[in-house]
Amino acid sequence: MAHPGILQKRILQLIAEILHTEMSDPRIKFASVTKIKLSKDNRYCTVYISILGNPNQQRTVMRGIEHAQGFIQAKLGERLSMRYTPILRFEEDFSIEKSIEISKLIQKAQSDSPQQEEADNTEDTDADQDTDTDDEDTDADQDADDEDDDNEDDDADDEDDDAEQDADDEDDDADDEDDDADQDTDDDAEQDADDEDTDADDTRKH
Repeated sequence: MAHPGILQKRILQLIAEILHTEMSDPRIKFASVTKIKLSKDNRYCTVYISILGNPNQQRTVMRGIEHAQGFIQAKLGERLSMRYTPILRFEEDFSIEKSIEISKLIQKAQSDSPQQEEADNTEDTDADQDTDTDDEDTDADQDADDEDDDNEDDDADDEDDDAEQDADDEDDDADDEDDDADQDTDDDAEQDADDEDTDADDTRKH
């Protein structure tokens, strides 16, 4: 007789193989054999099945497996070298589902822990600091743009003042030229008058 541990492992492998290769019921694909338990005389075998899905789906799959219990046991007997084939009994195994629930609870507890809150606050603070830095950069850029605009306005005002000053200088030069022209005209007229008077005096003397 094989060692009990070896025999249990062999039966588990055979039942899993029968469920997934020998049965045509599509519901069985959601079931997996997690462990088996043999009686001391190897006449009875409890098979633990884990099933994916909601409770309704799990019940449907278990009914399908229980309905096929005779077929599974016959197929197992064909592959085992034993005088008596163990009588199978199927039970649903909720240990995997419970493990998943426990893992979710642990993750939730860790996410609600003070350390997680502190980490979240640190992330929020870093985000606020980044926002403040961006605002400062924006303000600096705006100040630089304002300075450039002011400088451009000052340059434009200086150019306007220079243009006005040049225009005033040109007007002054034109006025000076007019005054010089008027003065020359007046001087020439006076000189002509003096010359005429001199000629008249000479004529009287003769």
